[in-house]
Amino acid sequence: MFLNYIHNFRAAAILFIVAGHCIDAFNWENNKLAYNILCFSLKNGTVLFVFISGFLFQHLSYKYDAKKYFKNKIRYVLLPYVIVSIPAVIMLTFFYQRPDMSPGFYENPIPVQIIMFYLTGDHITPFWFIPMITLFYIISPLLIWLDNEKHIYYLIPFFILVSIIVPRGGGILKNFVHFFSVYLFGMCCSRYKEAMIRIINKYFGMLFVLYALIVIAGIINREVSISTIQCLNYLSKLIVCLLLVSIFHKYEDIIKGRGDYLASISFGIYFIHSYVIQSVRLSTSGIFGNPIPVNGSIILHLLLCIFVVTMCCLIIMSFKRISGKYSRFVIGC
Repeated sequence: MFLNYIHNFRAAAILFIVAGHCIDAFNWENNKLAYNILCFSLKNGTVLFVFISGFLFQHLSYKYDAKKYFKNKIRYVLLPYVIVSIPAVIMLTFFYQRPDMSPGFYENPIPVQIIMFYLTGDHITPFWFIPMITLFYIISPLLIWLDNEKHIYYLIPFFILVSIIVPRGGGILKNFVHFFSVYLFGMCCSRYKEAMIRIINKYFGMLFVLYALIVIAGIINREVSISTIQCLNYLSKLIVCLLLVSIFHKYEDIIKGRGDYLASISFGIYFIHSYVIQSVRLSTSGIFGNPIPVNGSIILHLLLCIFVVTMCCLIIMSFKRISGKYSRFVIGC
């Protein structure tokens, strides 16, 4: 059965992703408070994406066929990843060196650099997600077995603790360990979706207050402890997942299909939005990698988000008209 409320949730998730990446397009030296608020509220939207992935994986597990599953992931996720990455990989191997790469990276032969970029996703800021989520694809037969056994769900508190101890960043395997709890949590919420929604609706107010308290604590401690911020941000995004599921489910008759278009092209937006952001930064600053030469503000950030999403939609719309049914192989939608 098609879950429209999860489809609308997917539209919200891609907006979180874009908004989080638009923050660093500005210089925030003169507006630290706004920067802290935006960072804690919007960054790490990956949690929402991973939660949805786990939710839908379990929801569709009844028709899981390993051969077909792997074939679809290769065609509609990995192939677009390879193709969309080409301009960035060429730029970062032949014309420009990223200053934040590991020491000695550019001493490797160019073919090795290219392979490493694809294996790590370091060539474009959000592309680390693809190598990481690929690990979930690889273990999908195990996840199907664990879902059938059900006992794994009793260990979710343990895996959440692991995610707190092992924060995101530092490599694909580390990120996989960190986000495993989120994926598993999404699977659990899908398996017990009716009971889960009833519980969230019952305690919605308490969850919202808890979220607000975590956000306040995160903003206050922004300059104090990175590990504390990462922990609080992770927990806050888990709560956001529950709140959004409840909201989109409760008001499904009102929202209806308003998020359908964004949801249907969400992977396309994911693949190209960094190109749009970097183009804006380059065209305004004149230097590749430099921020937009204005002081950041919440209003400017909102305007940039709207512009980036609009441009992504126009690019995707144009490309789909030109390439037709083959667009999904190139840009994922």
